[in-house]
Amino acid sequence: MKQILIIIVLLLNILFSQGEAGAVFLLISPSPTMNGMGEIGACLPSDDIYSSYYNPANGISAFQGVSKSSSEMETRWLPNLADDLHLKYEVLGFGILSRNYPFQIVISQHRTYLDLGEQIRMGEHPEDYRGTFNSYMKANALIIGAKYTGAIKNIPIDLSVGMSRKTAIQYLYMTNFGSAESKEQLYDYGLLLSTKYQSSKLKTDIGYFNASLVPSFGYSMSNIADSITFYVGDPAPTILRTGLSMKMTIMYDNTLNIFKWSYGRMASDVMVDMTQLMNGKIRYQSGFGDIKFYENVILNKTDSSVDVHRGDEWTFFDTYSMRAGRRIDIDGQINISTSGYGYRLSGILKLLHYVTKDRVYEILQNHLDVRYNYSEYDEKPGHPLKNTDFEAWTVTIKNIDKLILKIFD
Repeated sequence: MKQILIIIVLLLNILFSQGEAGAVFLLISPSPTMNGMGEIGACLPSDDIYSSYYNPANGISAFQGVSKSSSEMETRWLPNLADDLHLKYEVLGFGILSRNYPFQIVISQHRTYLDLGEQIRMGEHPEDYRGTFNSYMKANALIIGAKYTGAIKNIPIDLSVGMSRKTAIQYLYMTNFGSAESKEQLYDYGLLLSTKYQSSKLKTDIGYFNASLVPSFGYSMSNIADSITFYVGDPAPTILRTGLSMKMTIMYDNTLNIFKWSYGRMASDVMVDMTQLMNGKIRYQSGFGDIKFYENVILNKTDSSVDVHRGDEWTFFDTYSMRAGRRIDIDGQINISTSGYGYRLSGILKLLHYVTKDRVYEILQNHLDVRYNYSEYDEKPGHPLKNTDFEAWTVTIKNIDKLILKIFD
């Protein structure tokens, strides 16, 4: 199905409420996990390696000791609009410190590729054929994140910080007009802070139970640049994300996670100063931009300047997860419901070891994890996002240093 360039441009602007910015493809949320929870990756501490897209300080807990993790997601993008739009996202990460240290450092590479296929250019009349155009957009980001696990005055904390440097390329070729290309450098930074409260053990006839609560705060600024030059100079799609989250875990015998509930509320704001843009100047806001923390994050109410996101995840025995979320943007006329699910090998191995006491399962669980995650937009038939889904397999090899020591011991 071939479409006119102007339709795609307008639709992208509506979907991302970013008609005033360039390189809007950088705002396509790639994570099958976080998309199922309304894109709350900036504030919910996660072991999903895609979550550093939302906050370069996130995703570090996916790496235990010296470790390697990789994943690839590929999907038809907006299939209700066209049949040759494709989105591809790849992540490769390395944890470089042993678990013996209270610090963890992760270096990861993220690659984005959006192919808009071949489109037909038309004039004002159906018979006015003006040739075709081909367009693609891609980005390559290097992310460095560091995490400290410790305590301040007996209060346990996890503090993560991160930054990234990315190169974004946009390319367009049109018959009769030639080609155009832009290449820009952009930057991200972020922080993520968590603490933990753990209850005392509750003795029952079948064993001991206890629970833990982990409240968290996250803040990130992404796609920082002076401008994007593609035919004309446009503002960069600089976006602020900030929010709060809570994780509750119920454990058996202080070792087996029976049930985990995660919930987050986040707000995001495009940092372009619209008052200056209307005067022909490109300026960006600072701090929290237009976000009112109590109203937009805590109450999760949206307004004409701010998007709000919220989502839940329910996980059983660290093995199976169900997810639901929502993203609301009044100005962009967006009110999206999302859902998803996932399976995890390390949870299955841990459960098998607990039941059988076979150390083979324990060894495998300590060094290998395979995850499958899926999410989709729950929209009505005919909506541009209907039938757009995301799925990915993630393979992680953990504690490589300890594995090597065991082999040569």
